[in-house]
Amino acid sequence: MALGTGREWSWDGGDWVERSVPSTRIWDEGTAACFDERRSRIVLFGGGSQGHDWFVAYTSTPAGHALYGTSCVPVGAPVPDLFAIGDPSVGNRGFATGVRVDAPGRAVALLYGATAAATPFGLGCELAVGGPGVILPATSGAGGFGEIASRVPAAMWLRGTPVHVQAFALFGGGGIGASRGLRLMIGD
Repeated sequence: MALGTGREWSWDGGDWVERSVPSTRIWDEGTAACFDERRSRIVLFGGGSQGHDWFVAYTSTPAGHALYGTSCVPVGAPVPDLFAIGDPSVGNRGFATGVRVDAPGRAVALLYGATAAATPFGLGCELAVGGPGVILPATSGAGGFGEIASRVPAAMWLRGTPVHVQAFALFGGGGIGASRGLRLMIGD
């Protein structure tokens, strides 16, 4: 960061690059930083010359998402398709996770958790999300799409936090289909 300028920079391994980070902070004299190896973050403290005491954890991890693991469905049923709508960036109120199934009106649920998993739960299926977690129910609408708003708070300390998601759909005869896991990385 360049003190007194409101500009922030990071080292990319070969050059200094100016970062575009949403910020209303005022950096001033008395600011210090160190690298937290356990959390892979830069921690900043200080700014006492203007009566401010800041404590900020930085990460250079960009927002993103990627599928992992395997899916499973009853014989003849379509696989629930899990996807991200936008990037899970800090302050993105428009971010959502969506699921596409074969028909409107299908009961679906999204499981959000803190870790990835590969826990077998029968018939070749695996639970791709570990706890702690929360299940959010939905119903597929037109075209078989279901969506759950997943607004990302404007809390800078969330940068670098992974969230794992898996979709489930209920099919006729009591069959359950499970999507692949979706890893969301909250970032800039």
